[in-house]
Amino acid sequence: MITTHPSQPCTSYYHKLAVESAETARLLMFIPGNPGLVEYYTTYLDLLQEQFPTLEIVCASHAGYQTTKSKDEEEVPYKYYGLKFQTQHKHEILKEHILRHHSHGKKVDLYFLSHSMGSYVLQRLIVKLNEDVELKGKFKIKLGGFICPTIIDIAQSDSGVLFTKLTRYLPIVPVLVFFSTLLQLVLSEHTIRRIIGRFVVSKPKLEDDKSLESWANSITGCYNIFRDGKIIRHAIDLAREEMTDIVRDDKFNDWYFQELPLQGTKLWSFFALKDHWVHDHSRSYLLSRYHNPEKNVVFNVDELEDGITHSFCVDQTVEFANITFHSLRRLFPDLQPGSQQGVGSLANNALGELRNRAPTHAGEEI
Repeated sequence: MITTHPSQPCTSYYHKLAVESAETARLLMFIPGNPGLVEYYTTYLDLLQEQFPTLEIVCASHAGYQTTKSKDEEEVPYKYYGLKFQTQHKHEILKEHILRHHSHGKKVDLYFLSHSMGSYVLQRLIVKLNEDVELKGKFKIKLGGFICPTIIDIAQSDSGVLFTKLTRYLPIVPVLVFFSTLLQLVLSEHTIRRIIGRFVVSKPKLEDDKSLESWANSITGCYNIFRDGKIIRHAIDLAREEMTDIVRDDKFNDWYFQELPLQGTKLWSFFALKDHWVHDHSRSYLLSRYHNPEKNVVFNVDELEDGITHSFCVDQTVEFANITFHSLRRLFPDLQPGSQQGVGSLANNALGELRNRAPTHAGEEI
């Protein structure tokens, strides 16, 4: 169930305790992309916990993207929360969990997954965790996971170029907010949801329960953006900052991809074949500079024309959960409890229909 975070500003929050206990607390934190809504990812995270029941799940929206407020809740003025704040925001949320487990005598193994610009936030979150004196010795980062990461030169991507031109010549925020308000005046919620489901959110190819559940969640997420002008404005304002701040930083990325693994952290990155937010040159540059499986820096590239897209969380949740499952099982053979552990909904509902393959390393053939 998605709730409102009790202490963080304008934050929706998804938290599931581990189903099975382990010697150390195992916590998976997922950091969304932009727009940073939790709704897009809940089914995906549920599927992962089915495969790895010792994982506790934490996913917070970015600050400013709260969709869980009631109609009676007092309206708060718009406030912008930039990239630095989003990093601090995740640090504070995670710190609460680490200290909670420490108070019960447990160290925490941290597993991170992040989507799009969430990967940029994750890199800087890890820096803050390592610098936090109060947390020293209380956690270990096991996994840094990137999904379609926008960590360099986002403005050079196809969508980055288009977005920059639109925001330069058009008052895009007031236009979008105006049409959102107008349509809500003339159309019912049911009609708006039907339009979103037919024209905005692609219907998944699979028709199992989990794929349809994820599709319904995505429709809800899009509707929640549509009905809230502050979320629309925040998504545009944050994207503007991304265009100027997410650039090539070899010194920082050398630390992340080359020095962090020396501390025992395994790094996994997944890239789509065609990604409108990640330029081919950016992907090739990262692959050629950092891919090193022998040192636990693994890059997977989907090379199928009909493969995973940047917006996997909308209509490819089950497919990508299967890819993630294979990748994590390869990286952490002992994470899955018991050699005969089943694959839950992935097997029962959809695996027969999937291209059931483990993802490839960079340079491997499918």
